[in-house]
Amino acid sequence: MPPFRPRTLALPSLLLLAGALLPGKTKNDFDPDADYSKLATFSLVAGIDLSKTGIMDDPEKRMRIANFVSGILERRGMQEVPRDAPHDLAVRVWVAVRNRESVTTVGFSSTAMWGGYDPFWYGPWGYWYEQTIVENYIEGTLIIDLLNPQNKELVWRTYLKRDLKDREKAYDQMKKELDKAFREFPPSEKDKGEKRRERQRLMAKQ
Repeated sequence: MPPFRPRTLALPSLLLLAGALLPGKTKNDFDPDADYSKLATFSLVAGIDLSKTGIMDDPEKRMRIANFVSGILERRGMQEVPRDAPHDLAVRVWVAVRNRESVTTVGFSSTAMWGGYDPFWYGPWGYWYEQTIVENYIEGTLIIDLLNPQNKELVWRTYLKRDLKDREKAYDQMKKELDKAFREFPPSEKDKGEKRRERQRLMAKQ
């Protein structure tokens, strides 16, 4: 398997790509006019560490990500070939890991019913109550691009965000989520039609 060549890109670019996703969410996007019937082989061409954490400099982690992505595509009936061999799809992987903070405010009003009863957090029973919960966690983002090596156009993109508090658990969850996401590859004729209409609506808003 050819090794990834780590590259770097500004982290804000990643946020533009996947900023609308919540942790644990997976989303596919694709070109509805691409000819998916001719896609049989792929090659891993780049692994990009957007957050510059050094994750792609670690041979073990780099190989784990490469095997992870290759396994998903091979289960879709595709064959991996060396980078210098002819291939139908070039696979590029974006990776980012960063520290995040979640702030949740919990409040109790005099009109809320808890368990069917008034909360009694007011008047003679006490002051109005509010609690702010701050939780720090590590968020990982993985983006898989499938590109046409002939015209350099993007054919398919899958986004995934995941809370990495428990790394091994998160890894297993990512495998399941990505396997599920790639069950839609190649897209059906119905999905292609819906994607065309979606893009037409987006273009009309611009």
